[in-house]
Amino acid sequence: MTSTVSSIAYDSGNSVTGTKTENECCNRGLCDRTSGICTCSTGFLSSDGTGTNIAGDNGDCGRTTGVSVCGGATSCSLAGTCSGSTAYQCTCNDGYTGSDCSLRTCPQGRAWFDEATAPNVAHANAECSNKGICDRTNGICTCMDGFTGGACERLKCPTTTANGKEKQKSKSKNDLFTFSRSCFNLFLNNVFFCFQFV
Repeated sequence: MTSTVSSIAYDSGNSVTGTKTENECCNRGLCDRTSGICTCSTGFLSSDGTGTNIAGDNGDCGRTTGVSVCGGATSCSLAGTCSGSTAYQCTCNDGYTGSDCSLRTCPQGRAWFDEATAPNVAHANAECSNKGICDRTNGICTCMDGFTGGACERLKCPTTTANGKEKQKSKSKNDLFTFSRSCFNLFLNNVFFCFQFV
């Protein structure tokens, strides 16, 4: 249940106490991550960003035109709870997100890179550890090259030699050692090392 009204979503860098400006599309629409455009749920339009229900070009779905149901083809897409009268907003069950709870969340891991929140405080939990893209249709991370794991939380061990040829296991039954590759965790969840034994 979405309106055809779409507008460019942007963050002015300002927050207003008591408004919903800190939520993507004011939690009243879905953001197209390719275009950056919010598609507002039925009954919501772009506001001026002040939280006063005044029309504007903020692209935030923050203005209501009279809402009497929660978003979704069925209330909160059967993956959340509707707040009911006046706000009509969904509180999504674990594993779901979006204004109508129609989007899946992905596993979280310690962020490989993020902005420090205080001195010596960084690497907060983030979807796909900030090293992958979350597929909102199924909740699965697609990791960037060099990263692996359900939340892209580990470095990927190399599978080729420096010259690009595939590594081979020893074929002789009499060899004392055969090639093996193993990864293990040292100190932090994100730090893995790869070893080759020949």
